[in-house]
Amino acid sequence: MKIDRLDPGDSGFFAAGQSIAYVDPKEVEITSPQRAPQQQYLQNYMDEFGNALLNSDPLSGYPAYVDVDSWIDHHILNVMAFNVDALRLSAYFYKERNGKLFFGPIWDFDRSLDSTDGRDANPRVWRSQTQDLGTDFFNYPWWGELFNDIDFWQKWIDRWEDLRLSQFSLTNMNALIDSLANTVRQEQPREKSRWGVAPRGGSYQAEVNLMKNWLANRVNFIDTNFLAKPVFGRSGGPIFPGFTLTISGPPGATVYYTKDGSDPRLPGGNIAPNALVYGPPITLNANARVVARARDLNHSNLTGPDNPPLSSPWSGVTAATFVIATPPLVVTEIMYHPVPPPAGSTNSADDFEYLELKNIGVTALNLIGARFTNGIDYTFTAGSSMTNLGAGATVLLVKNRVAFLSRYPTVTNIAGEYAGSLDNAGERLTLVGSALESILDFRYDNSWYPITDGFGFSLVIVNENAPLNTWSDQAGWRPSSNVNGSPGVTDPAPRVFPSVWINEALTHTDLPQVDVVELYNAATNTVDIRGWFLTDDFNKPKKYRFPDNTTIPGGGFLTVDENNFNNGSPTGFSLSSLGDEVWLFSGDAATNLTGYFHGFKFGAAQNAVSFGRYVTSVGEEHFAAQITNTLGAPNAGPRVGPIVLNEIMYEPAPVTGTNNNTLDEFIELRNITDQTVALYDRNFPTNTWQLGGGIDYLFPPNLTLPPDGYLLVVNFDPVHRPGQLAAFQAKYGLDAGAIVVGPYGGSLDNSSERVKLLEPDPPQTAPGPNPGFVPYILVDQVTYTNGTPWPTNANGTGLSLQRIASTGYGDDPVNWQATSPTAGRVNAGSGPLDTDRDGLPDEWEAAHGLDARDATGDNGASGDPDGDGMTNLQEYLSGTDPRDALSYLRIESIGAAGAATRIRFNAVAGKTYTVQYRDQVDLGRWSKLTDVPAQPSTGEIEMMDPVAATNVTRFYRLVTPQLP
Repeated sequence: MKIDRLDPGDSGFFAAGQSIAYVDPKEVEITSPQRAPQQQYLQNYMDEFGNALLNSDPLSGYPAYVDVDSWIDHHILNVMAFNVDALRLSAYFYKERNGKLFFGPIWDFDRSLDSTDGRDANPRVWRSQTQDLGTDFFNYPWWGELFNDIDFWQKWIDRWEDLRLSQFSLTNMNALIDSLANTVRQEQPREKSRWGVAPRGGSYQAEVNLMKNWLANRVNFIDTNFLAKPVFGRSGGPIFPGFTLTISGPPGATVYYTKDGSDPRLPGGNIAPNALVYGPPITLNANARVVARARDLNHSNLTGPDNPPLSSPWSGVTAATFVIATPPLVVTEIMYHPVPPPAGSTNSADDFEYLELKNIGVTALNLIGARFTNGIDYTFTAGSSMTNLGAGATVLLVKNRVAFLSRYPTVTNIAGEYAGSLDNAGERLTLVGSALESILDFRYDNSWYPITDGFGFSLVIVNENAPLNTWSDQAGWRPSSNVNGSPGVTDPAPRVFPSVWINEALTHTDLPQVDVVELYNAATNTVDIRGWFLTDDFNKPKKYRFPDNTTIPGGGFLTVDENNFNNGSPTGFSLSSLGDEVWLFSGDAATNLTGYFHGFKFGAAQNAVSFGRYVTSVGEEHFAAQITNTLGAPNAGPRVGPIVLNEIMYEPAPVTGTNNNTLDEFIELRNITDQTVALYDRNFPTNTWQLGGGIDYLFPPNLTLPPDGYLLVVNFDPVHRPGQLAAFQAKYGLDAGAIVVGPYGGSLDNSSERVKLLEPDPPQTAPGPNPGFVPYILVDQVTYTNGTPWPTNANGTGLSLQRIASTGYGDDPVNWQATSPTAGRVNAGSGPLDTDRDGLPDEWEAAHGLDARDATGDNGASGDPDGDGMTNLQEYLSGTDPRDALSYLRIESIGAAGAATRIRFNAVAGKTYTVQYRDQVDLGRWSKLTDVPAQPSTGEIEMMDPVAATNVTRFYRLVTPQLP
């Protein structure tokens, strides 16, 4: 809505003594019959607001209808700028559903700030003294009534004096003027030439200085109408007991202060009964929120016609928090996304939210005044059910007490209900004390542990005595041991789950073949998974339940196929060949989830080609298409080729005048086979290969790549921009025969990107659900970043990312290096001779009895001739022996050593290592314990973890090379 001239065809409406125009929705829309209730509601609301203007009661007066802060900010901006058309023209305001009236956005300041209008020339008056005098800021309809409320006027003064220390300080305003002026400084002479208007003062800088001088006079005039705020001898922050605070006030004024955060001034203008008169310096022996104002009954601002109607003897507020000790109150449990109630309940899932807080101190804690300022809205008051918290005791804040008690009937330590809801996606929670001292300020995230996001498990703090800055770390939290959490009591020790994971899945089959899921037990003992669940929808875990007496032997496999999980039951499912997901959830005899899950999302699959679990050099799990299906046996390893992403120039060296040199980007593809590969479906030639991820490119029809051939995809059109192509060829030393295609859509991100190479599968046929649809199969993928563990020197240096072993797995930083670009030819410095191009140097293969001419089976990068679970590539990278089952990257022993844990492993000479840990085998982020630099000779390394082996369950892993 607006107070302004009407748009053509509009008539507006009259309410609260003011003509108002509709802005959004437009008048023609809101006056339509179907909008009649909304129009009438708005008319009634504005009329009620007009009737409430003379009443300052927060429930029945104008504060119930308007957002006072936004109105004051709008008014201050217009008054400071001396906008002579403000309030009566170009005055916009809005109302959200169930909200109050907000003033703004600001608009139309062409007659302000000492413009050539003339009415705004004198900065030292409240209202213009020339022409039609402009807006009467303090007496215009609505505003005249508001400024007759002394508390509204005081709030205006308070806000002004606060702004003068920040946004409206001369330093800040002058810097803003300079910044804006410099933005158009080069264009200003052309502007002057076009319009023939000379700047006042004879130069552009003189005009700039004129505005600065005018503003300095303007804010000084407004300042001198008000009593100056008190000044503290020092700002708030940490102090020692006995600290003394000095306060100075304006001459002739009395300074009143409080130490409990309350205002020394009562509504209406009287002195608060707990306000103290400042005399000698204030001694502080406890946390305090000191709030001070100056008061001078002899002070008055300008009043009368064209001026404010009232004067205040009070200054604005000066306040600071002084902290001797942070209250030992922490959040120990967050139930941010509970499970929904049973069908038929009138409650929602949110109604079962709760926060658990704990006093981790050694004495009782007074809770009154503590409150949350971000996330939820709750303040502990004398009316809270709990106001004092004993040492080691917990207290709960709940969303809905009645709903909460229906699920947790024995819980008694509830302080109250909070307003708002905990965000299911995660959010910031801020807890402050009664003196507004920061107690806890952190963020939680639903991605930390997905089992806590709607499955009934809460987030539980791991170490309540940890440094407070760790509350924002995933490693500082864990899922609750029990479904529905443990509000008000100590959560049991974390469950220890067996190392069972989804290891392989066959997802695209034709009868008589059916979909199959393979589970692998990485432990040495037999694992009972009775009551566990398998599903194709993470959000619906309880689809297929493993029957009683279902076990997996140590180191063994279990396959379950579509005859089991798609047997006609209402929750049966099959895995889509077009892409799907598969998840394993742990459960108990009562069909409750117990907190463990494992699984993958996957894309479209070729017929009869399985996906298998693959762990990269940095510990990431990928579900990659396999060389061959090995259901019921160890995985064969990822399928690589026939075409691979071989080189990526994601951030070329910058070119003068550009922010991002995208024209020199490229993606290089390489055919790693001895056969010509068509980049289209030979049976459906219009279905061509494509690049996806952060960029998009559809390869042209009939394009082929010869044996060991290269192809470059660029970010410009090489056909229609021959000049750019010639420059590109010259830059990278390409001959005229090099295959260059483009442009791709978008650009390669300079910080991180996922690049996918996809080939078309045959179109879907009837009677399937999507006849004619063309699935695209992932051939290769690279997810790079410009930070470790990826090479860090390919960002704008002129170097490109280059694949070390073209036949090795591509989406792993260990297989990439940064070096001078080799577009369209073999990568430079790609290592020693590798005849079969399997990523294993011929010399290394020969030394270990492998065939350097054979990249398949036990001779290839994915082979495992000694059966120790480490591929030949992993053995090569680790410096271990692929022919010795006892030689592999491993921790030799873990044991107690007094109050610590001793860890031993065999370090290979010249290799660097990182030892990591986490407290659940398949949950949580791996944290770094220590790094081990390269040793001059092979030998045993011993290190200590200060966590006692007898006090906590902890899992360790060894990584080479050293992680950042």
